[in-house]
Amino acid sequence: MTSETSPIKLAVLISGGGRTLQNIQAKIAAGNLNATIQTVISSRKNAEGIQRSRNAGLSTVVIERKSLDAESFQNQLTDTIGDVDLVCMAGFLSLWRIPESMTGRVINIHPA
Repeated sequence: MTSETSPIKLAVLISGGGRTLQNIQAKIAAGNLNATIQTVISSRKNAEGIQRSRNAGLSTVVIERKSLDAESFQNQLTDTIGDVDLVCMAGFLSLWRIPESMTGRVINIHPA
């Protein structure tokens, strides 16, 4: 008897091309990653990854760091992430002060 587990609910944070996001999507599609991408958040309004995310039918939000003061950015970002199991910072180039409620549920994947 096998037990199925619920997919991991992901939020993916991007600032650029979105190639790491594409890699995550490919792993999900291939059945190698039991996850769903709940939301994609970009800190830059002209990031190429925004269109890639929208083309994939993913919920996509832009919270532009340079248009907000630091506290507003932190609050909007945290509120938009919402209730997910894991946050993947996939080449995210803005500072996010990880709230205590998210401790142990954030990974930073930086392709540099």
